Amino acid sequence: MLTGAVLGFAIGVSFGWFRQSTPQDVFWHACLGMYAGGMLMRWWGRTWIQNLREACEQKAAALAAAAAAAAAAKEAGNPNAPHRS
Repeated sequence: MLTGAVLGFAIGVSFGWFRQSTPQDVFWHACLGMYAGGMLMRWWGRTWIQNLREACEQKAAALAAAAAAAAAAKEAGNPNAPHRS
């Protein structure tokens, strides 16, 4: 969130200077950019972490299912069972 706020502030200051606004307007736009950037970074960060957790859970579930299938095949005496080294 802090990174988004800093980037938003920098973007707000840049646009204010490019438009040759008064210092008060530059600061106002920078504050609005800081707020918007912080909220967007917060949303994006939470979404990214949630998707990363789901991917890790899916990978762990797939590995557990493969291990269970290999164990079941080994118990059944299936010679074509996948072997893990």
